[in-house]
Amino acid sequence: MSEYLVGPADEFLPGDRRIIDADGRSIAVFNVDGVLHALRNYCPHMGAPLCEGETRGVMLPGSPQTFRYSERPTVVVCPWHHWEFDIRDGRSSADPALHARTYPVEVRADANVYVVVRSGR
Repeated sequence: MSEYLVGPADEFLPGDRRIIDADGRSIAVFNVDGVLHALRNYCPHMGAPLCEGETRGVMLPGSPQTFRYSERPTVVVCPWHHWEFDIRDGRSSADPALHARTYPVEVRADANVYVVVRSGR
């Protein structure tokens, strides 16, 4: 298991995204409404730099003929083919069996944010 410093937690505001190098593995950390999520910066569809794409909200379930949109940025859009992946769990909306790798994120007692990468991941 390896741990990688992202930076001070108090400088990581909601809506922010940071891409770090974890020994040659590009990983992005997103702050979604104060909750931190880490996602591999690699689209499992065709290998694009996934986390460099735009973030956006999603359509929410509702009654028939009623549309509700959440502006909460919980989806990252692949910059090459526009496939969408949920930042929180890495799942693809185009193919639920396909997902981007996610990693645990921790805020430690030293007030810094760290990404934890287990061996072989």
